[in-house]
Amino acid sequence: MIDNTFNVSFLKFNTLSIIISFFILSTLIIILSINLSKYADALSERKKIDGSLIGLILLAGITSLPELAVSISSVKNLPTNIGCNFAIGNIFGSNLFNLVIMGICIVMFSVKFKNLVNKNFFVNLSVQTILLTIFTLLILNINFLRTYGDYFFLIIPPLYVLFLIINNYYSFNISQKSKFNKLINKNSFLFYSNFILLSFFIIFSGFLMTLIAEIMSLNVSDGGLGINKNLTGTLFLALSTSLPELVIALSCIKIGNINMAYGNILGSNLFNFLIMFITNLFITDTFILANISSRNNISLLSILLLSLILIILIKIKNVKIIRIMSFSLFFIYLLTLSFI
Repeated sequence: MIDNTFNVSFLKFNTLSIIISFFILSTLIIILSINLSKYADALSERKKIDGSLIGLILLAGITSLPELAVSISSVKNLPTNIGCNFAIGNIFGSNLFNLVIMGICIVMFSVKFKNLVNKNFFVNLSVQTILLTIFTLLILNINFLRTYGDYFFLIIPPLYVLFLIINNYYSFNISQKSKFNKLINKNSFLFYSNFILLSFFIIFSGFLMTLIAEIMSLNVSDGGLGINKNLTGTLFLALSTSLPELVIALSCIKIGNINMAYGNILGSNLFNFLIMFITNLFITDTFILANISSRNNISLLSILLLSLILIILIKIKNVKIIRIMSFSLFFIYLLTLSFI
């Protein structure tokens, strides 16, 4: 009889414990993310900062750190071709899933979406995602750019900073009235301590989720679920690391801070390209995009298409058309997974 276990330091996993651990960690992240969204909403009023900027810079950075952790861990601890595919599949898959999160939010809150005040802010974020996606596609598919990709990658950090400056210009720099008066009036030390602790536990839980997702890709005989590695990166790793974005987005919209919700989702997509640059720094003697499957082109093309659809959705004023078009985000995502 095959011993259906996989050792990670002192822990032993079997198929059932993998599934149970995945759902327990998911529940924990959901609870933590709901509370973090409340603190972020209160922070917006405490500091008189537009919620879209809180979402773009602060929440996007916090919720994207699990992607950074798993990407670096993948290229450092796995064989080069496997590690690079895991890392890139995680990054591109997270961007795809974030756009699906937008679709979920738009379908559930289409009236609020139609009445977005600072639409140019979100159009800019979508356009910036498109530009970085095209940039990555060119590097991946043009031999000259791919050969010297390390040098071309250097443009990503200054572009990211430039985009933040542009987005700051298009934000209203005003806070939204928060419903959480107790948090607003809370002692500053306790408020920021709790905020930091919540952020830390979300990041740590997200990292544990990625470990579980990686185990899923192992053969059944090794204690995994035998799932295709490209699919693991694009689906399970992306789902694991994007779960905070989903919960925070829905929580923010529910409490009335729609700008913060969408700023977090689209800001995470921008930050993920910065993660790609940072991850590449941990690879020696090669370049991350030179070691990945051509199937990642499918993910990039899907990100382009979904981002374009999102721009169209932002411009549309008819709620019924918005809802109908939003479902195309789900369809394209599922189609992408089937090709991967």
